[in-house]
Amino acid sequence: MRFPEYIDVSTCVVSDKDKLFGSHLNVLENHYKSDDDLLDFFSSAFDVRRTPSVNDYYALWKDWERTKDRLSNHECCAFWSFLVRHGISEELLSESFSRLPVKTQDNSDDGGILLSSKSDVFIADDLLLKDLFIDSPVFVWYPTPSISTLSQTKLIKIYRNIGGKDISKCVETAEDKFTDQTKVKKQENNMIGPGLVRLVLGFISDPSLEIEAEERSTIIQSLVNLNVLQTPETISTEYTLTLPSKGEKLTANATKMMRWEREEGVVYAEKMKKTCGKRKVLEYATCFAEVIAKGVMKEREDLIDRLSELVKMAYFVEFDEEALEFLMKSKNLQVYEEDEKLISDAFSLK
Repeated sequence: MRFPEYIDVSTCVVSDKDKLFGSHLNVLENHYKSDDDLLDFFSSAFDVRRTPSVNDYYALWKDWERTKDRLSNHECCAFWSFLVRHGISEELLSESFSRLPVKTQDNSDDGGILLSSKSDVFIADDLLLKDLFIDSPVFVWYPTPSISTLSQTKLIKIYRNIGGKDISKCVETAEDKFTDQTKVKKQENNMIGPGLVRLVLGFISDPSLEIEAEERSTIIQSLVNLNVLQTPETISTEYTLTLPSKGEKLTANATKMMRWEREEGVVYAEKMKKTCGKRKVLEYATCFAEVIAKGVMKEREDLIDRLSELVKMAYFVEFDEEALEFLMKSKNLQVYEEDEKLISDAFSLK
């Protein structure tokens, strides 16, 4: 004859709808499946908790961190859905996690979801950088396709609160040097023209940016003094991602169509073929806009994306005077009378 076993109430819950705590808590509904009245009695008479608490979930994750390298898709979805529903504080999140789930190539093949040190896991906030490191298990996991209770937006917010880092803020870059300067020649149609200068000047003259006249003059002068040179060589950049807990570095190489060498006052550009496709034109315009925006706004990184988009739009209309005037007015940008001389002086000497 087997006698009843008495257990501590603190280790009991009435139900566990996610089926995660079978080996961690005493789930009473597993023993009294058809007796709702008895389950209600345990809850009211003995203060048995209805469901696992936030602390139970944190203890469960800590146990998984110690004992598992991979979790099932169900375990991950159920656990992170709970966190999303309960809006846990940022401080508690950052203190409670040392590992995060990682997206790998075999996630969709029931290979399980890898757990990795949060210092080696990144949020793919830049899709071009993501493509460079896509074959490495370094990006945070999220269910695909997304589910209503666990959207990527909500998960990424939690990952950031835990300590997940944007890849764009962690990657280091190194530019390859050109090996044969004799093949470099001056750009036939210099792209640093009055239209570009007027657009940049209108942008930095926005009163809300609080860029004073002297600084505006310095920015415009650095732009006007640029030489655009064509090179037949590949303009290559090496990207390095450090994984602190593993003591490893991941490297990847990518080509660019243009780059600004600040010390030389030169923009090196790949020569465009007249018959290139639309993708190449878009890539060239994007690269040109990014190079100009990063170059002139090096002290104001928060403005780079905004200026880059403007330059790209103007590039597509070839900095046409009427089109540029409309673009600037539509963005509420203007060049003040006292700054007009910066443009006229710059191009009267060219």
